[in-house]
Amino acid sequence: MAERKQHKYRVGSLVGLENGVRMFIKELRRDCDGTNLYNLVATREDLERTDEMFFSCICGIHESFITAIIKEERK
Repeated sequence: MAERKQHKYRVGSLVGLENGVRMFIKELRRDCDGTNLYNLVATREDLERTDEMFFSCICGIHESFITAIIKEERK
């Protein structure tokens, strides 16, 4: 069995989608073939939520559709 590729981004990371929307990574998932997928939420507060009511969740996003957002330090 082939070794699974590690996820590129971590839970809690701020990422950008191709359309410019920024979201946070809530969960790391895989599809049936072992492809890395991400569940994203709109706010930092949603990272802490444990209930089933995620109206702002986008699930199953492939790595190729997101990029890391690096926040610049304020001087």
